[in-house]
Amino acid sequence: MDIANFLYRNGILYEYEKEYEQDTRTKERFQYYPDFYLTDYGIYIEYFGINEKGEVPAYYSSNGGKSPTEAYRDGMEWKRKCHKANNTLLIECYSYERSNGELLANLEEKLKKAGVKFKTLNYEEVWNKVAESNSKNVLTGIAELIATVISLMKSNECDIEQLRTICDSETKKGRKTVLVGLVAPIYEAYVKILKQSGEIDFNDMINEAAKMIKAGKYVNPYKYVIVDEYQDISKSRFNLLKALRESSDYNLFCVGDDWQSIYRFAGSDMDYILNFAKYWGSTECSKIETTYRFTDSLIDISGRFVMRNPAQIKKRIRGIPSKFGFAMGEIKGYNEATAIKFMVDRVRELPANSAVFFIGRYTFDSRVLSECKDLECRFDMATQKALVILPERKDLKMQFMTAHKSKNEMQV
Repeated sequence: MDIANFLYRNGILYEYEKEYEQDTRTKERFQYYPDFYLTDYGIYIEYFGINEKGEVPAYYSSNGGKSPTEAYRDGMEWKRKCHKANNTLLIECYSYERSNGELLANLEEKLKKAGVKFKTLNYEEVWNKVAESNSKNVLTGIAELIATVISLMKSNECDIEQLRTICDSETKKGRKTVLVGLVAPIYEAYVKILKQSGEIDFNDMINEAAKMIKAGKYVNPYKYVIVDEYQDISKSRFNLLKALRESSDYNLFCVGDDWQSIYRFAGSDMDYILNFAKYWGSTECSKIETTYRFTDSLIDISGRFVMRNPAQIKKRIRGIPSKFGFAMGEIKGYNEATAIKFMVDRVRELPANSAVFFIGRYTFDSRVLSECKDLECRFDMATQKALVILPERKDLKMQFMTAHKSKNEMQV
């Protein structure tokens, strides 16, 4: 993103992950897609995720018994050889340059040395160009970001000065300070308008309710309180529950799953469920460890992955027996070619007339299927579906869709 923004601000036309000009496909590798291609200069840019020692994080993929660093270096060397063999110019950038704050300065120097001309835009020009080209998405995205920050501030009873102090104490100060500058005038105007109109928002409602209880203006009449989706509780809602209990004690029953927390952006704090007894005192915990959503084979894989987090509550999940005559296996040393071969092999084993969904995070993830020589892919205009065909198993009903769309589609 930093590189893309830098190129755009300096009037340098580029294509992101454009297919390399030579066919590099083999049995072991898919087609090469360099990170950036400068359309006016025929220059490629790669951003390599290595530190100053040439190492990558341990969670990076590997294969052939090699370490992640060895596998990644092999990939780097292969890309360099591609460019050398085809006489194409490659400019390299590295993760450690970004960590050291030198990425863009070094890139500028390399680009100018390669003869790239800079036509720098000021920020007003950048804003006007972006807003004109895609005003709805840009404005909506910025509005949603600022609204999320304001909601987090209010749910944590934090004002602008406290937010600035928090940002100044953390890493990447520059980016966060810019965000505070964007949020501050909107937050202050929002608070002023609410006050002038005598209105409150949802976070105000929760916060004000807790204050009234603490002030003795409301006495808790409840003996039992049940909280669902407790893993997503925010500080303001916790304070409300606590104020009610201090007003008049009650028995608290909470249902939650620390494996499913998704609302951190809305102010949820995992510590409230991970250290439940610290906040509520003597506690009895009952675990529901049987699920009817997944098969045992999928649970074994996903469970081992989730529980690598040492802070996760440990559970031994049991699922429904697999409907198919094969057990899922883990992909060792993941890469696209390995993953596709793994999936195609599993598909070949399915019972007759099975339905198969290939799920991707984004629409463009379908590329790995369309490039597989064993599969045929086409978009059916009549049904508006991306169909996937395995020629020797035309009885299978297979399609690709995004994870978001699949939730509705599979329920139907």
